[in-house]
Amino acid sequence: MKKSHYITKYDYINYFISQPSMWFFTNYEIKSAYEHELKKCTSNLINLNEIYDLEDEEYGDDLENDDYESYRQLLESNQNIDEDNPQIQSGLIIDKESKKFIIHEFSNLDHDSNFVVYDFDNEKSDLMENHKKTLELINSHNKLILFQAVFYDPNRQLVTKCDALIKENNSITLVETKATSSAKFHHFLDLLFQKQVLESDLNQKKYFFSYKLCLVKYERLKANEVSFIISETINLTKSINPPKELTDLKQKQAFKLGDKYEIINKKNGLAIEKQNGYYIDDVLDLSSSFYKQAEDKPIKSKGLDKFIIVNKVIKEFNNDIAILKTHKHDLETKELELGNLIPGPFIVHPNDHSIFKDNDLWRDLRYLYGYKGYEMFKFSGNIIDFNSDNLKTIREYIDKGIKKIDLVDFLKGTPETKEKYRKLYLSNHENIIIDQKEYLNLMSDLKAKRVYFDFETINPAIRVIDNSLPFTQVVTQNSVIIDNGKDQTLVCNNLMCDPKNIDISFLKSVVDSLYCGPEYSYIVYNKSFECSRLSEINKFINEKSYTKKIETIINNIFDLADFFKVTKDKYVIFFKELNGFYSIKKILPLVDKYANFIFNDTKCIDYNTLEIKNGLICQSKTLLRFYNKVSDEEWNKIVFNSKKYCENDVRAMIAVLKFVEKLFSDICITNGTN
Repeated sequence: MKKSHYITKYDYINYFISQPSMWFFTNYEIKSAYEHELKKCTSNLINLNEIYDLEDEEYGDDLENDDYESYRQLLESNQNIDEDNPQIQSGLIIDKESKKFIIHEFSNLDHDSNFVVYDFDNEKSDLMENHKKTLELINSHNKLILFQAVFYDPNRQLVTKCDALIKENNSITLVETKATSSAKFHHFLDLLFQKQVLESDLNQKKYFFSYKLCLVKYERLKANEVSFIISETINLTKSINPPKELTDLKQKQAFKLGDKYEIINKKNGLAIEKQNGYYIDDVLDLSSSFYKQAEDKPIKSKGLDKFIIVNKVIKEFNNDIAILKTHKHDLETKELELGNLIPGPFIVHPNDHSIFKDNDLWRDLRYLYGYKGYEMFKFSGNIIDFNSDNLKTIREYIDKGIKKIDLVDFLKGTPETKEKYRKLYLSNHENIIIDQKEYLNLMSDLKAKRVYFDFETINPAIRVIDNSLPFTQVVTQNSVIIDNGKDQTLVCNNLMCDPKNIDISFLKSVVDSLYCGPEYSYIVYNKSFECSRLSEINKFINEKSYTKKIETIINNIFDLADFFKVTKDKYVIFFKELNGFYSIKKILPLVDKYANFIFNDTKCIDYNTLEIKNGLICQSKTLLRFYNKVSDEEWNKIVFNSKKYCENDVRAMIAVLKFVEKLFSDICITNGTN
């Protein structure tokens, strides 16, 4: 359990995005307790890698992992910094470069001013000593930039460390740094806590306060670079995905910072009209015009009125802090009585899927709940709606001791879609259903000659390749098998670059390894990923000959996932036991189960026996090399194991295609049809 006399902003944010059993514990303690609890739920061997097999679900803007926040939380909890963690390496770079940017940005606002710059990260003193030093500096200088300055509210026992604080005469600006290119809804909680502590500690009448975010700038840069932008606005939505119609980078950046764009159909085509964003200072101030306007025009997203939410959070700040203080006191009392406390037990809670931000262990928790016997958590989020309100209802059932819950109430979609899902997943019928017409329609697009391929990528905020955007998924690896339609041994060509030296020539080699002409089908699993990567590669190369090759590949893409996706409109092959999942790591075990000879003939390997078992591990190890934390000798081992993993993905595609052909053939024989 964390040892602190105070409540921090991380404690406050956790109040909204973590269940109470996780409050006031470190991430390491929570993860360890989670794994211990999961192992107690079953006598079978737990496969923790299954948790990360949910890539067939939509996770919104989750590609923008805030590595800076992870790094800062480790420092806050006084844990040793693991430099072999790519998140930490990224966080260190973001920290260093954002500080340089903030100094330059605010110094340039007044060319005649000489700011005193002080970084408390260089101090070894305790919090209260740094708090005392903070106040001394503020009282002594008119032009001041402080990093990690400490502010303290003794009445409520609140303490905060500000990423950056800029004082210019009687004006004080607090800047919070986030390693994302979007100003997200949960950032509001961070800024609100800072405002409460800062304005309590300093004389409110003496200073004019303003609050901003320092975010990753959405612009193209050279490799190994990162840039930043100051945002005065914020989004009041959980997921920020710019409309496809926004192609201008400045418009996309503005959208990510909180400005809205309305796409209007006009006679001469689509028009884009900008709407004003929500200013942070206004959202944090209940007396501002923002709240007066919001009363007349609610801010709704997915049925939620964001005005009501932020209004309620601000008004209930002191009450929420009181709840946290009571909870902290109870934990400390128990720890004195029982010794060292551990988090848990973990029980379904609305905060698991909060309206602000999903808990970082959301996927892990779903897996645990499934093993605890709550059936809905064994289903895909494409089928069951795991919104906060539904989780609250489920928790109420659990508290009443009701284990068997009617899943019909939690199905996703319109009434018609829910009825379809009910008949498919919740009715008694055969495990496998094939829509023969849809199957034949899909197979009619498949050519006799085929190219099977799979990409692996890395996507940090720091640019991996010249002329790239932040968080661009840059292809570092490609495995490809070419089947010319004749009897042949299918050999896999595995390409992998050193991410420290990735360049256009490697991307060209990726395209060249794939391209065989328009008479081939290019087979992937979940085509949106590969098509997006190919389109990006096309922009990087920017040569007519490669554009033609890439367009040919995209125009002839064949997506194996289409066999197993169940949508509101159709399905091709329905497996009841898949529970709405369709990732290749869910399908391959079915091949092994129902047609083991295909699994063996295609030389597939059980992912659990591989050194690198999933894409996240592969990405993590490649990122460490990018950050110069892997020796040449170790990198050679990583390359060998990464290629083995990626090749298995490609061989799994061949196995899956043979498997669906067998399933269709068996049903035709059973039905006496051809």
